[in-house]
Amino acid sequence: MNPQDHAYALPAGYMLEEYRIEGMLGRGGFGMTYLAQDTHLNKRVAIKEYLPNDLAMRDAERTVRPKSSADAGNYRWGLERFLAEAQVLAGFDHAHINKVYRRFQAHGTAYLVLEYVSGETLSDRLRRMKVLTPEEAWRLFTELLSGLEVVHRQDYVHRDIKPLNIMLREDGASVLLDFGAARQVVGQLSKSITSLLTPGYAPIEQYDSKAAHVGPWSDFYALGVTVYRCVTGVSEGAALLEAPARMVLQARSEAEKDMRPAAEVARGGYDRRLLRAIDECMKVDGRERPQSVAALRSLLGEGSEPVPPNPPPSPPQPDEDKDKDKDKPSPLVTFVCAVLAFGGLGLWGASKGLFSPSPPLSPAFRDALKSGGEGPEMVVLPTGRFRMGSPSGEEGRDDDEGPVRTVTIGKRIAMGRYEVTFADYDRFVAATSGRRPDDLGWGRGSRPVIGVSQKDAKAYAAWLSAQTGKTYRLPSESEWEYAARAGTETAYSWGNEIGFNRANCVGCGSVWYNRQTAPVGSFAANAFGLFDMHGNVDEWVEDCYVDSYVGAPSDGSARTSGCGANVLAVERGGSWVFSPQGLRSANRDWDSPSNRINDNGFRLVQDLNP
Repeated sequence: MNPQDHAYALPAGYMLEEYRIEGMLGRGGFGMTYLAQDTHLNKRVAIKEYLPNDLAMRDAERTVRPKSSADAGNYRWGLERFLAEAQVLAGFDHAHINKVYRRFQAHGTAYLVLEYVSGETLSDRLRRMKVLTPEEAWRLFTELLSGLEVVHRQDYVHRDIKPLNIMLREDGASVLLDFGAARQVVGQLSKSITSLLTPGYAPIEQYDSKAAHVGPWSDFYALGVTVYRCVTGVSEGAALLEAPARMVLQARSEAEKDMRPAAEVARGGYDRRLLRAIDECMKVDGRERPQSVAALRSLLGEGSEPVPPNPPPSPPQPDEDKDKDKDKPSPLVTFVCAVLAFGGLGLWGASKGLFSPSPPLSPAFRDALKSGGEGPEMVVLPTGRFRMGSPSGEEGRDDDEGPVRTVTIGKRIAMGRYEVTFADYDRFVAATSGRRPDDLGWGRGSRPVIGVSQKDAKAYAAWLSAQTGKTYRLPSESEWEYAARAGTETAYSWGNEIGFNRANCVGCGSVWYNRQTAPVGSFAANAFGLFDMHGNVDEWVEDCYVDSYVGAPSDGSARTSGCGANVLAVERGGSWVFSPQGLRSANRDWDSPSNRINDNGFRLVQDLNP
């Protein structure tokens, strides 16, 4: 494919660091993939470029820029997810998974350098041959299953298995390409289901773009449909029914109109164990599919490496939301849930055991509101001194995290035990007839409020102060880091490693990671009794952003001067779309104080009497 066929493509011969662009391998709504020559190692590579059509364009200097100021926040959010996913994929080293060599940023965007796999796609093979031989079909299924075992072991899901994303090398070996988690950004922002899934191959749970109940069983559905095509010869289109259509037919007991089982349709000596595995994978109800690679291997009569099995999916737990104005599902989700209920099925969710919350170590209280109810739960913090910033050897450190200096928190303050929730913020909205932030269908109640600017957070603090007669405000950057560290000097309040299921981020191992926010208090509190200081939502603080601590106050107050012409506000803690390094106690982020993004939130402090 000629790069000049697309207005935004880098031209053939263009040098992108040490890579010379030779042509375009593909393009889509999320970005472009180029064929390139690594001039240092003298080998071909594939390079994927983040360039979402809905949000960005390339200018005359070949820099990728958001199309408008309104798109800037969403573009950056997607870029962060693109880079975070690259970090996860780089950890997969398997013969049947496309290798990621490196990632880098240039021209206002980011790039993934991938192994270039020569051969043909499974889609092209089926176009020529219609079906695979019994030996080829068995090999394809078991090779892809072997690759997915590595992926699922890291609590990761491919999300877009289909013939076009499977390369067949010249020796017949299969390689799985193009993981689809980061691409969900475009679909979530454009509200387009088609940018999130491939019709015919996607399981029913992926038709809800905010679904948290996607898991290994979701990949198995797509794998089953893919190999179903290989053994039956059916083509894409009317013969390959979408999951919602199959669901409706089953609910109406019209099995004769559904896709016939592979065990009935396939001919030519295909192993009956393989056909049974295909049919089990293609069950519409995710609970009826195999739940792990080990379970799927057992259908084939094969052993499995000792891999901890994924827990069977269980119904998602509702948020504790007693508000009358409950979150409203999208029309598509309403349709799916109604039909599932009619058919005796139900939506499902993946759950893992959570750390038990630590008992509070500091006094806590809630202030009464003049209009009724109570404000956020606050925890009294001890006064003290700490070393702010990160040492030069800390992994993931940025230059703006220094120089390390001693800061004294000498004034008595209380800090929100949790991030401000929708339940808290909705009281303010109702009382002031203000803007009601969108919860994206994830739920309100005990989930942290998102889509709020620093200005919105300050307006809430002013309202809360008027309601209680107390002084509420955003924390200073130093107060926030002091509270996050809770007496520690490690990267996180629990140590120097992110660990498993201790926070909500990409790669943190929680049920919510890379998908959505978690209800506040879902993980263990730190030694000060504060929850979610690492991850979940990126929290606004009072300070303006300066790329050094030189000249910053050392008494715990906020930095509000010397910020330059374009004042940016600091955010702390990282979020559900950040990689683990972005959750470190010392990590700093920034944004326009008027920007509203779906991973931004906040918590407040209250000034106490001496």
